[in-house]
Amino acid sequence: LFAQNSAAGQFKRITVDGSFQDWAGVPPAVVDAEDATGSFDFREVYVANDDAYLYVRVKLYAAANYDIFNHHVLIDADADPSTGSSRAGIGSELLIENGSGYQQKNGGWNEGEASGLGWAEAPTGTLTEFEARISRSVRDAEGMLVFNNNNILLTVEAQDSSWATTDFAPDSGGIAYEFAPT
Repeated sequence: LFAQNSAAGQFKRITVDGSFQDWAGVPPAVVDAEDATGSFDFREVYVANDDAYLYVRVKLYAAANYDIFNHHVLIDADADPSTGSSRAGIGSELLIENGSGYQQKNGGWNEGEASGLGWAEAPTGTLTEFEARISRSVRDAEGMLVFNNNNILLTVEAQDSSWATTDFAPDSGGIAYEFAPT
């Protein structure tokens, strides 16, 4: 079902600093069609992990200021589209919006703040690629560990200032990712 958007786990220690040399050898998890209206259109998404973090890198078709869009990372932590908040063909248990995490495991948009997100993103400004990290120790609003198995689905989303979605990558079904062992 998710074979076209699958990414075998890539163990990498990434420094989130806006320099992308440490991503060498990590293939794109998804190449998204140039299909978004407006100025924010995902081109490629890369995913990697180490023992402490999940890393996400996005490339855009055209330079944009990531800070003026509402950007989301949606994590389906049990890789089950029928649980969590249904969005872009996944069942998100964790929504990261502009660097803050929110529980969605019971189907709601915001069921409380996640703790221990460990979010970092770089660079800033108008560019064509960005990287971020998420702690593998993040806990939902109930204090439960979000990443409690090795298989997840992941989607990135951008919305404009009116909260209208400008793009998902992938467009549906998420990226099936299996954490690489340390």
